[in-house]
Amino acid sequence: PSDADGVVIGLDGLSGGVWSYDPFDSYARGEITSPSMLVLGAIGRGKSALVKTYLSRQVENFAPQIFVLDPKGEYAALARQLGLAHLALAPGGHQRINPLEYEGPERFSRRAEILEALAAVSIARGLEPAERAALAVLAHDLPFDATLRDAVDALGDPNATLSAALRLPPDQAAATLRPLFLSLGRLTTGALAGMLDGASTAHLDPDGPGAVVDLSATFG
Repeated sequence: PSDADGVVIGLDGLSGGVWSYDPFDSYARGEITSPSMLVLGAIGRGKSALVKTYLSRQVENFAPQIFVLDPKGEYAALARQLGLAHLALAPGGHQRINPLEYEGPERFSRRAEILEALAAVSIARGLEPAERAALAVLAHDLPFDATLRDAVDALGDPNATLSAALRLPPDQAAATLRPLFLSLGRLTTGALAGMLDGASTAHLDPDGPGAVVDLSATFG
């Protein structure tokens, strides 16, 4: 149904009137079970234009936060228009995000969650209990300004603390964690190096207006 308080989408093909919609408002009223949206259409029918104008109108009317993962590198102009941070990540590029950088009160748990997420994607399977335990230890023991490269180095050469947490001698701990070390290592020394393996060159404010992250250099 058309939401009178929502952002204008276009014209209603049946009534000819203006059709507006806000998924968050409709979700809050219990009209839908999820505030997610999916935009489908043939090539060249204006899907990207719809999304960009929709986001722009959301900011102008309701001032929400806007975060865009941009696989084609087409949202830079929108970022400038809306005052969003713009970060272009590319292997060997000049901009980086340190995924371990977090200054909030939940820093250790957030670090562990991020390390687990990156590891699971890199290793392409569910993590073993020993691997999860190791990442939890690293989340607490790595220095405040640690980077992903520091985490990978620690997995490749487990210290006494990490070995003791796994209740294994250092050589067996290293063998147990070797798949994790090699998989995460792709983000620091492999084809994807230079995006997540150093200090952040830009700081994305979680309380700010939002950000556009250009991933076109790795798309596909």
